[in-house]
Amino acid sequence: MALPPQESIGGIYKLQDGRVWIGSIGAIWEYDFGIWRQLVLSGDELFRFFTEDDHGVVYGATDTGVYQVENGKFTSDHFTMQDQKPLVVSEDGKFSDCSFDKDYFTIANCSGMWGEKSPEHHFKAVFLQVGEDGSVTYINNHIVAKLQDQVWKSFLFNSFTIASAAVDVEGHIWIFSDTDGLVRLESDIFSAYQGLVLP
Repeated sequence: MALPPQESIGGIYKLQDGRVWIGSIGAIWEYDFGIWRQLVLSGDELFRFFTEDDHGVVYGATDTGVYQVENGKFTSDHFTMQDQKPLVVSEDGKFSDCSFDKDYFTIANCSGMWGEKSPEHHFKAVFLQVGEDGSVTYINNHIVAKLQDQVWKSFLFNSFTIASAAVDVEGHIWIFSDTDGLVRLESDIFSAYQGLVLP
């Protein structure tokens, strides 16, 4: 079944060298001075946002993670799987549910560890940006993540849905929820990040 046009075309971004990227499902269309080219990636997610750092490294956000493109090579980091609840591994090696009665919960080493399929855990990217310090901030409707020194740190917000987000010039992360209003996360929220924290 074909998706409607608004669900099959993602973000549009002009790179520093003049090329234009258009997000698609599992691929990126590139317009390079009159020539179209398709960059095919594994997966079937829509590329919703792009951003580029000062060194020409391009980041593309899907609903569940971020792709990094450098020197024509793609790598990716995924924070969750669509429609599945993330799990974490505790210090004793047992799986624990990421959902707790807290405003947010630290996600650590969640890669490839997922709970039961659950339509209420449908994720959608809402924000992607490179900061002046070279860090990358990625936000979907339940996860706030930051890449600094090539290490991702992230928080799962399970008690509300993030509708939109922004980062101000001082590095504070602003997230808006239809039910909980506007929330500001301090610019150093990830500096105190210690990995896995269980109640």
